[in-house]
Amino acid sequence: MSSDSLDLSTAKSELVSRLSQLLGRPADGKDMLYHTDRTPDGMHVSVLTLLGGKRQYTGQPCNNRKRSEQAAALAAVQAGDLFDQPESSGSAAPSSISAPPASMKRTLSRENCEPGEQQRGGAPFKKAKSMLPGVRLCGPSSIQVLRGALFGREVALVCCGEAHEDVIDLTREGCVIEPKRGWVQDESCGAFARMDPILASASKRNATLAQAKSWAEKIIKEDREESAWHDSWLSFDTSGSTDGTGTARVFASDAASRYHGVSATTQSEAMQLFRWADLDDDARELAKRRKAGDLVSFEELDAIVEKRKCARKAQGITLFDDWIIQQAQAGTARVALVLEAPVKASEVELHEDPAMSSAPTSKECHRLMELDSDTDSDEDDAEDGSGSFLGYLERRARVALKPDQLCCVDPRELGDAGDEHSRWLSFQELLPSGKRAVEDSEEAAFTSCAEEATLWTSHAKKGRPRHRRAKARRPKHCENAGKEDCLAAIPSWEAFFGAAAELLYYSPHVKADYAQFLAGCIGTSENMREFFLSLFFDTVPEAVAKLKLDEVTRPLARIRSLLYQAEPGAELRRRTSDHGLIPVRTAPLDRYLKAKGFDPPRLWVSGIAERLRQSSGGAAIVDAARSWYLKSTNNLLANPRNSDASGDYFIAWLRACHRHIWRDVDRTDPAKLRKQREPVQSESRPDSRLHRFDLTQVRIPSLDAGIQELQKTLDQSNTRICTARERTLAQILVDGFQLRLVDLAAILTVADAVQSAPPDEQKIVIVLYAGGDHVKSVVDFWRVNGFSAEGLEGRGSIGKEDWEDEEDRGLVLPDYLADFSRLFPVPKPR
Repeated sequence: MSSDSLDLSTAKSELVSRLSQLLGRPADGKDMLYHTDRTPDGMHVSVLTLLGGKRQYTGQPCNNRKRSEQAAALAAVQAGDLFDQPESSGSAAPSSISAPPASMKRTLSRENCEPGEQQRGGAPFKKAKSMLPGVRLCGPSSIQVLRGALFGREVALVCCGEAHEDVIDLTREGCVIEPKRGWVQDESCGAFARMDPILASASKRNATLAQAKSWAEKIIKEDREESAWHDSWLSFDTSGSTDGTGTARVFASDAASRYHGVSATTQSEAMQLFRWADLDDDARELAKRRKAGDLVSFEELDAIVEKRKCARKAQGITLFDDWIIQQAQAGTARVALVLEAPVKASEVELHEDPAMSSAPTSKECHRLMELDSDTDSDEDDAEDGSGSFLGYLERRARVALKPDQLCCVDPRELGDAGDEHSRWLSFQELLPSGKRAVEDSEEAAFTSCAEEATLWTSHAKKGRPRHRRAKARRPKHCENAGKEDCLAAIPSWEAFFGAAAELLYYSPHVKADYAQFLAGCIGTSENMREFFLSLFFDTVPEAVAKLKLDEVTRPLARIRSLLYQAEPGAELRRRTSDHGLIPVRTAPLDRYLKAKGFDPPRLWVSGIAERLRQSSGGAAIVDAARSWYLKSTNNLLANPRNSDASGDYFIAWLRACHRHIWRDVDRTDPAKLRKQREPVQSESRPDSRLHRFDLTQVRIPSLDAGIQELQKTLDQSNTRICTARERTLAQILVDGFQLRLVDLAAILTVADAVQSAPPDEQKIVIVLYAGGDHVKSVVDFWRVNGFSAEGLEGRGSIGKEDWEDEEDRGLVLPDYLADFSRLFPVPKPR
């Protein structure tokens, strides 16, 4: 095909054809590396790298990413130099492409746009002199840079939003976090080694091994439910063959469950067995060990990551931890790292109120609550959360940065160590000598009651719950792993309310109930707002004074009982363990963690607010943060379904209130499902137009309507157990206040890090690394409080929130992020 006859739509196919001819094999995605940036006026510009970085081609700006990549491919084909021998090497072209070299220069120019010309939004368009392609950063999905003045100092705020990825995924080849799957030989197939051919999903005769693999892969990839084929099997049997061909059979991953009762055949020596699995050896081995319940220590995991990072550096990829540590140690400006990580034990202390007794024994409404159900999925979840990048980043920062350079701002699990023994020890040091973390009047009854209830679930049998947060529960090194007080959390108000997130997002099969507390102790929606405002901005006694606490309601300040009754008046039994997923079962009125050095006691975040109030100019920031917190929680809980863009609340509500729909729709993308306006097809009857669901009619009550509902439906005798709807509604209302608590903590910590910096430090860079939603809230707050991206190329924005699964997520940094000194001076506000 002539280059003159090409257009955008055919450019990519022609490029693949020519590149395949050059390489002597079919070209694939590794041979063509696209890097796409956006110009200040919103256009997309792609740079295509070929032949190990020896060829780069820049396409014309286009209005979407796909067309910009087509434009770069068109530029490569029209250049006519694809068959030129790469310089210097004299050897064959490499089989894959790693990363663009440091010498690569990007030109984001438009044919009719000269430097300095005014573009959309009034910002002058300049050629991207500052876009240095030598550094590709892996970790955050997006970065937003703002600058402003705070406490008389110049401050740059670098806000990095992440998607809570696993550190192993972020160190995969080419910054592509989606596992690349293929056929991996595996002789430990168990029943599959003797699988009767009748269970095969498909078979092919007279095929070579290469043909068999290609054929089986095509079957998997043509299935719209490709994920259902993970861990499927391929057998290749050459028995009786003289030319190396044989019979291939592919078995679906659920064939093992169908194996029982089927006559097995003996595996011949000529049979080879393969599993459809992750081609990344490290990731595959770690997943296998976690699936088997094997504890992977942090030291071992970190060593694996260091090895993988070396391989990525050879591709020109830098992981976020190396980048931020290098910047912090460069000395060009004072750098503080703010992480969405558990608050340090050194920042709090234990408060005991002698006027308050320990929690009374639970009411029947808690004891009658049904036992924990089985998990929602029969799949073994290898991602238990212990390998999160946030956890790895925190461990690295603790070692490499000074204590005052690392600020951790997630208090939702305060006092709960999770799986980290060193963190548990640091909290245990806060206890008075001879004291235990758990002081609950139910424990006496717990030890003397009948045997544990017999209904137990698969996650208990495995010894570890299905858990995706940045921690794993009940480590095997704990000698008392079956007891409730093993590695028990130190009580805190933050952890008491923080369990709502665990119950909603990760462990809905675990039963706990905030509804009785909201209806009996808080009472009204207005009082709930005032309670949380006092808890997070004033003293704890001021907040507790807003609760209704007497002999009748005090037992309702509990979300889970250690005891279980099958029916009213039945024998007491021990409730099955929650494995630490609910670290604080009762409102900690008598003893709790508080901010160090404050009397009357304040919670940790309230302590930060009070320190700022006492500084010059800090009171205005605290007042603005208080107004923002109230407004944002009101907005979130006015319409929980529509306000939660992630769709987590919507999925939890479907599960609780519309279980038949929840079981029969595709839930892989909750955000997309929440926004569906057309009827959603049934998974069990996908071809039937009669069996579809109108999800627009599913509504979650607001804060005001929800509290009213709980008050009307819950009786005053406290003997009726709450329904799944009532429990889920209460969890959503509590979580709304807790979700914004992390944002509030980050906002106040940014100000506190600037205010507490040494007087001689006048240029300060605060780097926030947190979930994308939290980062958005922080950016929105500081934008309306004096910070802006004025003077920064691309309006200070790098990356994007949503990435395709197989997309290269490496961020090409502008020069002001390669060298923090270029962030200064900060422009004066207009």
